[in-house]
Amino acid sequence: MASWLAMDKTQGIIQLFAVGMSERQIAGTLDIDRKSVDRELRLQGQKGPNRPPAPKPIKFNENWLQKGPIF
Repeated sequence: MASWLAMDKTQGIIQLFAVGMSERQIAGTLDIDRKSVDRELRLQGQKGPNRPPAPKPIKFNENWLQKGPIF
């Protein structure tokens, strides 16, 4: 049997995830199970195979400091 979250909890999950909180932090803040947070993010399309991948971080190169300004 499925247990549905209240609309305010669902909206809270999405808003907190959008500002960068982890699933564990969201679960603790809203006092719900981490698996419920994961399920809601997947149902709302915020997480999963259809979401575009995050950009890869740029690696710092020490040679950039020696070249001077780029403008």
